[in-house]
Amino acid sequence: MNKSKLQRYIELAREGTKQSIKKIMLDLNENITLMESRFIDYALGHIESDEGVKAMEYYLFNGSQIQRNYCTLYFNRREDYPIVVQAWKEGLIDDIQAFSR
Repeated sequence: MNKSKLQRYIELAREGTKQSIKKIMLDLNENITLMESRFIDYALGHIESDEGVKAMEYYLFNGSQIQRNYCTLYFNRREDYPIVVQAWKEGLIDDIQAFSR
């Protein structure tokens, strides 16, 4: 059932370890469904640990384009704009991603 998949992503996000964030990020690929992408987008909002935030920062600067896009959404929602601007200045995300609020 889809609810269990959403719950899995939320649990991984709340765990907030490097490994748990990696498990989420592995599902952000070209084969992701719209429903899964929404689940992940929602679940990422549950990352609060320092280790989890650092993992998100890692993927913002080192991940695939889709991973960087979701990390940008995450940091924008946290109003952590300096890191988003830094990624934009490095050419890792486009204007629309960086500055949409």
